Amino acid sequence: LWDAEIYLVNPTADPFSANKLPERFDFVAMVPLQVETCLNNPRGLQKLLGIKHLLIGGAGLSPTLFDKIKEQKLNAYQSFGMTETVSHFALAKIEGENLVY
Repeated sequence: LWDAEIYLVNPTADPFSANKLPERFDFVAMVPLQVETCLNNPRGLQKLLGIKHLLIGGAGLSPTLFDKIKEQKLNAYQSFGMTETVSHFALAKIEGENLVY
């Protein structure tokens, strides 16, 4: 339906450690641990900055991670629902002081 290229990587804290990934993505779904790991290394941060839409699910964001995402101005959304299947009950853009679903 989306006529999209899909890249599957083995579950790991740093999903961008795979060498054969493009520099930019339109859409990426990650868990908070993966986002935090990527924010803490230069290569991962560059990859995060190249994502048009970042969906974060599977667990809540810590206040520290919430602030780091805002500081880097990532176009990120916290989900409440099934991140793995791209089906959600609610989304909240990570900006401002609080999440609004």
